[in-house]
Amino acid sequence: MVTALRRKVVSVLLTLLFASAMVFLITYLVPGDPAVVVAGEQATPEQIALVRSELGLDDPIVEQYGRFMWGVLHGDLGTSLFTREPVVDIVARTLPRTMELVVAGLVVAIAAGIPLGIAAAMRARTATDGVIRAVSTAGLAIPNFWFGLILVSIFALEWAVLPATGFVSVFDDPVEGLAHQVLPALAIGLTAMAAIARQTRSAMIEVLSADFVRTQRAMGVPGRAIVWQHALKNASIPVVTIIGLDISRLIGGAVVVETVFGISGLGGALVSATTQRDFPVVQGVILVVVFLVVIVNLLIDVLYTWLDPRIQGV
Repeated sequence: MVTALRRKVVSVLLTLLFASAMVFLITYLVPGDPAVVVAGEQATPEQIALVRSELGLDDPIVEQYGRFMWGVLHGDLGTSLFTREPVVDIVARTLPRTMELVVAGLVVAIAAGIPLGIAAAMRARTATDGVIRAVSTAGLAIPNFWFGLILVSIFALEWAVLPATGFVSVFDDPVEGLAHQVLPALAIGLTAMAAIARQTRSAMIEVLSADFVRTQRAMGVPGRAIVWQHALKNASIPVVTIIGLDISRLIGGAVVVETVFGISGLGGALVSATTQRDFPVVQGVILVVVFLVVIVNLLIDVLYTWLDPRIQGV
């Protein structure tokens, strides 16, 4: 167990190192000169050259990357080229909003996806199963930003029962916070819900046909107990896998959904920085997102060993 966990941690560190290099290289190759943006369109070539020197953009790329990584290892993600605010402060201000949205979307996805998948499996090849599969397929096909716009037009503009934009933390005001997060959570959780429902259905159909389930039914064990206490746990590995993948998708989807609902989270910071070619903010935000995704995958691997001890040595 300890050896396997050590291998996973080393793999995480190597992944983060590779991701940091890719993030830095991609932003370095993006067309446009941040020195021109900082100096202004009316700046002279001499002024632009001075800004490039002050920002260290004249240094070799290897030296720039080394300076970037040295800062990352010391908790310094750089400084915004425009606001001169440390990127760490920008992340600290916006990350909690994004994570609240991701958690809310995940709760919606799990709370709806697993029961729908179980219902479809228990009524396989019936009208109920067909409806649930159709809804799941539609959920996978509908873009979350488009679904978010539909939710806004119905619940915020037409019926005026929920706010259309803005963000209030549930830790500051639970009632107002939930009201502001219902529509974004539904929008971001739709695709994840559909994926979880489909995976749960497939896994449960296989488990419900297993010998131990038939034995329990013959022994008179109630159907609800068989499903929720025994079958679901045996079907949990593929379901947990898809949930782990969905968390990664939720983090990425939050970037778009935040823009639709006017939430000042990581997505808003990333879009604004990309528009302004504020490369330190872009690099810092993307690196934080990659870190979150990698950590989630590590936690999912650890959870596997709890669900199925046979995986410990893998």
